[in-house]
Amino acid sequence: MKAANDCIFGDQRLMDKQLSHFIGIIEAGGLAAAADHLNIGQPALTASLKKLEDRYGAQLVSRHNRGVRPTKSGELVYDYALLMQRLESGIQNKVRRAEGFENTPLNFACGHAWWWVFLKDWVGNFCANNPDAKVKCLVGGKFQCADFLISGEVDLWVGHEVPGLTPDKGISFEPLFESVDYFYGRHDHPLINPADGDTITNYPRINSVPMLNRRMTTLDEINELSPEPEVDPFLYQFSSNSLLACIDQVRATDALFNYPEAVKGNLASYGVVPIAPVDDGKKTRVGIFTIRISEPSRPVAALKRHLIEAFAAGMVRT
Repeated sequence: MKAANDCIFGDQRLMDKQLSHFIGIIEAGGLAAAADHLNIGQPALTASLKKLEDRYGAQLVSRHNRGVRPTKSGELVYDYALLMQRLESGIQNKVRRAEGFENTPLNFACGHAWWWVFLKDWVGNFCANNPDAKVKCLVGGKFQCADFLISGEVDLWVGHEVPGLTPDKGISFEPLFESVDYFYGRHDHPLINPADGDTITNYPRINSVPMLNRRMTTLDEINELSPEPEVDPFLYQFSSNSLLACIDQVRATDALFNYPEAVKGNLASYGVVPIAPVDDGKKTRVGIFTIRISEPSRPVAALKRHLIEAFAAGMVRT
């Protein structure tokens, strides 16, 4: 949750005013501070909150000596209000682009591995050939990238296939290749020359794609269709969404982490090497996710076409 002095209340012209007011109250941490930021009288803001609570039939905030905090129901309403705000912002941006109000940017998402393997070079060439281009690349795990795509933050996502993201959810997936994950460790890890009986299970793990305590609201249904496997909370010695932080921890300890085989050359430059395949070398598909209901912009269509043609011609190795 954002601090009161770092509030982002968004454009209220189209969004439900009561929800906009509620976002302001939660982010400011109190009615008085929110009223100042929203340029509205505190009695009117209190009345707006009361109407919203009546609308949902639940108390949404609890008061304390420093202001207010959301109840459990309030947290749920806050999450969905933020989602609506993001979706609305995405719609406005797409309309502006369609009407020619601004240059169409290239907005895409990917995992750390696929940025390293092939997207980095393509984006470099794209920017060199299009000096006025605006490029935004959001890097994260599969659920985070799916949220970026669904909420309109990006127009294309390159990543591992997610069974719950099916065409009936409005998502298109075009497979490019198959990938195998490996356990990686430092270059002088004991498992390089293992003693008798020494196996992967004897060593702690590092999680490079930790789940957030509060999952992305847009993915509730998808999470039910494609749930994350149950993980022993004591399995991971270290968790971080920073790949470099995970690499530092691998180099400093006997811990292992799993990552695609395709990046073994990149990881070798850090003194990190593949130890053994994950799940006996089980292959998973990697491809391009797009929103089926929207026509891709020219930069997005160019990136999609390049990826498909490059893999078909064997120009990209994984």
